[in-house]
Amino acid sequence: MTDRIVLVSSNEKKAKLITEAGVPCFVFPSLIKEKEFISQEKDITAREAAIKLSEKKAADVGYVYPDIFTVAVAQTIDCEGKIVLRPESIDDIRDNLRTLNGKKCTLYSVTTIYGKNKKEWQEVEKTDLTYKKMTNEQIDAFIEEFGPSILGVLGSVKKDNFPHLVEEENLNFEIINGLPVRSIIQFFKTLRV
Repeated sequence: MTDRIVLVSSNEKKAKLITEAGVPCFVFPSLIKEKEFISQEKDITAREAAIKLSEKKAADVGYVYPDIFTVAVAQTIDCEGKIVLRPESIDDIRDNLRTLNGKKCTLYSVTTIYGKNKKEWQEVEKTDLTYKKMTNEQIDAFIEEFGPSILGVLGSVKKDNFPHLVEEENLNFEIINGLPVRSIIQFFKTLRV
């Protein structure tokens, strides 16, 4: 396997999961402004947006660390043809929750691994989510309770607060959490000499 990898994230818990699974890992956050990056694309789907974001994050951090693998995950939600991205502010959280409110949507989660300045591996996953109907007061109360702790979490998707937001049937938390640890570890096991 590899000596170590960079996880394009600021989430130390995700890096710890990969390290505990046998691949030493450290985090390096992406500086990409997702809304700005995607707004430059014409006629793009949520799936395509997740792929482009994941590849861009992996490539950018791979440029900083060219001698080790970079792992990047990007998530988008397709909600009736509208692309929902990770919130960057409390207002974004509110807008996302109002967009998703009471609707069945598709979450795309794309993991890309770069090594030696090229894409080595990619996995595109999706899962359908049905968001609970909430009043504006309930949305405001949810934001008041969880506030900044859910910034940067797509659609306020987080295992601890999920019961508040979606119907709980057949939820795939590996896709929802945006880290397919088993697949990532399997990729690095194939590198064994």
